[in-house]
Amino acid sequence: MIAAAVVTGGSGGIGASVARRLAREGHLVTISYRQDKAAATAVAEEIIAGGGRCLPVRADVTEPTDVAALFAAAEAAHGPTGILVNSAGALFDALLIEMTDQQWHDALAVNLTGPLLCCRQVAHGMMRARWGRIVNISSVTALIGPAGQGNYAAAKAGLLGLTRSLARELAGRGITCNAVLPGFVETKIISHLSDKRYTELRRQVPLGRFGTAEEIAAAVCFLCGADGTYITGAAIPVDGGTSIGM
Repeated sequence: MIAAAVVTGGSGGIGASVARRLAREGHLVTISYRQDKAAATAVAEEIIAGGGRCLPVRADVTEPTDVAALFAAAEAAHGPTGILVNSAGALFDALLIEMTDQQWHDALAVNLTGPLLCCRQVAHGMMRARWGRIVNISSVTALIGPAGQGNYAAAKAGLLGLTRSLARELAGRGITCNAVLPGFVETKIISHLSDKRYTELRRQVPLGRFGTAEEIAAAVCFLCGADGTYITGAAIPVDGGTSIGM
């Protein structure tokens, strides 16, 4: 089924790969970005050049008015949203004794409240249509709790709980809601690591390498496609085995 899709955080990394893959499968894509207009525009232009449709929209997913405007723009361009991928996220790392209240609140706002606002925005339309696909990008961090990321781990674990509750609430209307949990992925964040730290983290992955954004996108699009129709409330790690422990 071809649908109008909204991907938050679509200007780079996992979000951009999800947007490209959805567009290749024929979906009409809207991507949101908060700051990097040039990157979002480049993603949209790439998709359009490949024969797809993509609209970039600036939106801060922590602001209800921005979220409402995002989905209004998406609907005006492509029709009611049938697929939502909550990919926008941010890190505010700090050890417990050094973490500020602002770092805690910011981590929860971007990584948990933002997805809630977006899910709430699309729920009525999906319920009326009796069809919808919601995929929340959580993190393997929610399962392993790395030091220095208590705020991020708490937010991403909260997103798992939200995903399962929404799956139960919406299942009767033909809507699935799942979470994908990426492990270490070759994105801009990883590129800032020192060679030593890169090697240390890679050794923690049983498959011996970091994943790619395209591999995460493949899992997301599986859940949105014809083969994922009987999956809801699932938390699917795409992490090279990182979450199984040492």
